[in-house]
Amino acid sequence: MSKDLKRRSLPAAEEKMLKSSIISVIDEFIYDRYYGADFFV
Repeated sequence: MSKDLKRRSLPAAEEKMLKSSIISVIDEFIYDRYYGADFFV
């Protein structure tokens, strides 16, 4: 049962990481549009 749980939780974690990376890219794009590149320096 623990093997099945591990197998199921790994793709979920990868999906969560993928979503958060996409969100961070979008956030950087939005900040860049509104605040300019100086915001990241």
